[in-house]
Amino acid sequence: PLALMLRTDPPQLAQEPPQTPLTPREQAVLEALSSGLRQADLATQLNLSTRTVETHLRNIRHKLGAATTAQALSTFLRDRPPQDRA
Repeated sequence: PLALMLRTDPPQLAQEPPQTPLTPREQAVLEALSSGLRQADLATQLNLSTRTVETHLRNIRHKLGAATTAQALSTFLRDRPPQDRA
């Protein structure tokens, strides 16, 4: 009985969050970023505030499991369908 109370279950492995697809706006942000635009220029081109661009980039990094924007961009460019590639 005491042994059962002291028994611990093995730690649960963290499950990966479900894959949430990028929104069309998030995809547009990455496309514009891939053309070499800085965030401020990207915001102007997409008629967004720089704060909104930063929020989109944070959400994109989270959805793609990327630590950096460069890593997220690389993942996006690598994984997009061939017909969407330049």
